[in-house]
Amino acid sequence: MKQWSLFIDIEGFSKIYQAEKAKACKLLSGLMLDLYNIGTRIYPDYYNRLFIHQFGDGFIICPNPWDLNLAKPISIAIALMQATALRGGFARAAISHGEMADILGWYPKEIRDNLEGNYIVSLELGIMTIIPVMGDALINAYALSKCKPKGPRLLLDKEFESQLQDIKVSTVDRYDDHIGIDWMHSEISLVSDILKKIDIDAPSSKDLEEIVRNYITSNNKLSDEWKKSAEILIRGGKPSDNKEPVEQLRKNLRH
Repeated sequence: MKQWSLFIDIEGFSKIYQAEKAKACKLLSGLMLDLYNIGTRIYPDYYNRLFIHQFGDGFIICPNPWDLNLAKPISIAIALMQATALRGGFARAAISHGEMADILGWYPKEIRDNLEGNYIVSLELGIMTIIPVMGDALINAYALSKCKPKGPRLLLDKEFESQLQDIKVSTVDRYDDHIGIDWMHSEISLVSDILKKIDIDAPSSKDLEEIVRNYITSNNKLSDEWKKSAEILIRGGKPSDNKEPVEQLRKNLRH
């Protein structure tokens, strides 16, 4: 069994930042606080601890090498995505596998000799911040997060498919190398536990459906692919007999 890695970021962060800097920062801050609370309140001990590193508006989350429980990253991802939706934004996440290693020893001697606390290097009156870790855990999960379809999706590396039968999670679609997880309707008790312990009231599936519908109808800059992807989530992967699903969503909201 392979060690999991989870990458999550704010969906459409750069566009949000350019249009509403305060909203973008609020979404990023909320995601960061959720991760901090999960790490300190739920998994603070040696055997269950998490290793979390920020890359821009995204974070890579890795467990101890012996932590192979797939329900854990799926539940964390779902909880984070639901919490972000409650704040008026969306996250995108991908679960793959790999290792992370300390690569500080490969950095130039000049950097290592001038390294200060919190991985900051003095540039006289300026500063350089560095990241001391790298690995295929980040590379694989980040690459998976860029796979289609677009939108607020939770993607799972297909190499984990055999483990899904032991987890009460729903899927919405499947591709050659990854699976779309239903973060809106899957009923996993660990998700509720995580949200409760980080002081967030767990939303119902209906609440989440309404949030996505409102976002679609109020944002005319979304691509058709994004809308279609969101439609699939709202339906929980069920086939649609609607020829114009977005228009039907608007009609439903008006009534």
